[in-house]
Amino acid sequence: MSSREGRGDRHPWDQGKVQSKSALEKDSEAHSVAVVIPVWRSPLSEDELLSVRSWWAHLSSYPTVLLAPQGFDPQTLAASETPDEPSRNALEALIRQPVESFEPSWFESRQSYNHLLMTEGFYRRFEKAGHLLIFQLDCLAFSGDLGPFLDAETDYVGAPWFLDPQRAEAGLSRIGNGGLSLRRVDAALAVLTSQRYRQQPVPWLGTRPGQLFGPISDRPSWRRRARILREIRRGVPWYCRHYGQNEDHFWSDRAPLFDPDFRPAPLPIGLAFAFERFPRYCWHRNGSQLPFGCHAWTKFDRDFWTPWLPRALGERTP
Repeated sequence: MSSREGRGDRHPWDQGKVQSKSALEKDSEAHSVAVVIPVWRSPLSEDELLSVRSWWAHLSSYPTVLLAPQGFDPQTLAASETPDEPSRNALEALIRQPVESFEPSWFESRQSYNHLLMTEGFYRRFEKAGHLLIFQLDCLAFSGDLGPFLDAETDYVGAPWFLDPQRAEAGLSRIGNGGLSLRRVDAALAVLTSQRYRQQPVPWLGTRPGQLFGPISDRPSWRRRARILREIRRGVPWYCRHYGQNEDHFWSDRAPLFDPDFRPAPLPIGLAFAFERFPRYCWHRNGSQLPFGCHAWTKFDRDFWTPWLPRALGERTP
């Protein structure tokens, strides 16, 4: 992305402050939760339309915004083939939602999109909201009740990851995936504006790897830990700019390095919130209970989720 810095147009990493008022600033009261649905291509697939129907059934009572590149016209979504009236109604409702637009270069790749969700400018757009619910269009919701997760006093929750992504029996690692995730806005901003390490020096031994890098079986090697501890001393703006993994790993693993008060959710809350990989294992660990929602349901054991589609679409339970 650094190759863009010499161009006349503003580089996304330099946008810092927002260039337009947030779509949530349509009234003066702060909203407790805003649903954010990323869209940057059309038409939508049949499975994406199921996600739209799930949003419409369970989450449309929350303020909702579309996250899109500048110039994206939500009306183009109307070209999606809708197989039935409920799909058409849900899609029409989605198209009517306000749009938060960012420079198109943030949407050019998975890496650039991940970097967008590690910028102060992104979260400044949503200061009117207490929390963001990221709802990508490969998610399903089975409920609209976010109360237990808002009351849990955590700052980030997503579907748990596994110690071995190929073997469920290896066990759960930590939370969690960002495709369906609940984020506390002020906590994210506290991380991204932290002066820790730069203007607030921290002794090398003042960073506790046992607390910050997860379970012993899931921690990086000592050499990698040393590199991480060296790089974080450049400060959070530099670290986010150069971070090479998905943004959800930053919020789960690295955010507490910059703000020790940042609280990723514990595994039981993550399981109650969402499943991703190995949903049958997660179902068992969650006491044979559905979570609030799921991510990547068509990718990871679609057969498990198919009987629950009526619940996701606001129809009947299996």
